[in-house]
Amino acid sequence: MSWIDSRDGASTAGTYVARIAERGSRVEHALKLDEGETCVCCRVDVAAGPRDTVAVAWRKVFPGSIRDMVVGLSRDGGRSFTPAGLVHADRWKINACPHRGGSVAMDDRGRVYLAWYTETADGQPRMLFAAGDGARFSAPARLNSSTGSIPDQVRLAADPAGRVVIVWEEATAVRRRVLLRYSTDGGRTLSAPQALSQAIKAYAPDVAVAPGGAFVLAWHEEQFPALKTVTQTIKLPK
Repeated sequence: MSWIDSRDGASTAGTYVARIAERGSRVEHALKLDEGETCVCCRVDVAAGPRDTVAVAWRKVFPGSIRDMVVGLSRDGGRSFTPAGLVHADRWKINACPHRGGSVAMDDRGRVYLAWYTETADGQPRMLFAAGDGARFSAPARLNSSTGSIPDQVRLAADPAGRVVIVWEEATAVRRRVLLRYSTDGGRTLSAPQALSQAIKAYAPDVAVAPGGAFVLAWHEEQFPALKTVTQTIKLPK
């Protein structure tokens, strides 16, 4: 498991991991991943891969309040990690808490997939996606295509063969919807965006791989006066 910890002071938050043993009954090993500052409000994420590989993704604060995504990789089941590696130099400068982390997944080849939010120098929101070996990543692809909405809450999942499903929300002044894109070739190409939700307000999507190879999606929809949770199962082409 991984979390953000401010034990060294509110201005020096760090990303920590713990290896949990004996079916969750004992903390076997815990360590701080990087001596630099972690963006204290951006969610961290962790994924397990083959042969005791583990990937942890978080937003690091670089000099000048640049807040970009990094990944630490373990080859020994979370006992030690490589130094934090920059996924892409977005150069997002913001002296505030964006409350937008990333989502990481791995396939059975150890390929690492990451989706995250960032902004351009002129404040344009971007939801990006990249794949790589954990140390080097491809040039990121933009997930959101609309210029009139704000993307948020991205989540992704990868099956053992490297098929990836990505879900996120996009909001305007009057509507919030859940969208999906997928890849069947290890993240090299992506499908066109497609809307999943039907309600005026839908949010908080998530995705997981089912045992049979399908992907299970879930999100919330407001249908006044009720709030309901929607689930959907999809199967991607081989």
